[in-house]
Amino acid sequence: MDSIALLGGTIVDGTGGPAYRGDLLVREGRIEAITRFEEPPDARIYDCSGLVVAPGFIDAHSHSDLQVLEPRMEKVQQGVTTELVGNCGFSPYPASDSPQQLRDFANGIFCGGESWGWPRATDYLAETRRSSLGFFFALFWTAFRLGIRNTPGGVLFGSRGVSSRAWKPSHLEKRTAAGPA
Repeated sequence: MDSIALLGGTIVDGTGGPAYRGDLLVREGRIEAITRFEEPPDARIYDCSGLVVAPGFIDAHSHSDLQVLEPRMEKVQQGVTTELVGNCGFSPYPASDSPQQLRDFANGIFCGGESWGWPRATDYLAETRRSSLGFFFALFWTAFRLGIRNTPGGVLFGSRGVSSRAWKPSHLEKRTAAGPA
């Protein structure tokens, strides 16, 4: 059995309550007990005195759309276990047949190269499943779709490239039809 006992740490449990000193038992990847438990004989024991023990943090506004595809551990080392991507009304999908305009616009934020851009959300999600990172991420798809629908004169990317002209409802439907999965 895979057990980890974190002993003597300051527990911040995410409920909004005050921090407290205690122990935490993780068994098979799940929190099984907090503060009082019998240490399993096979548990890996960690002395957490002087350390904070907390659940994973959610980065609710990241621009890690491309970094979640790489074996980079910076966020995990900071305690981030969940990322929300697709913020600010653009994402690595849907990209047109010539995605260079999207790359030129977004590479300053995404820190991307010249070989990214997926035609549909499902293609992007398939690529994320191949990633070796052990944390969760979520697409900010609802806000992305609302952003498109609420910016008839905004700068949008897609099969028409960069445009500041109003999009017809048929263009918006085509743009959003791919859905998240």
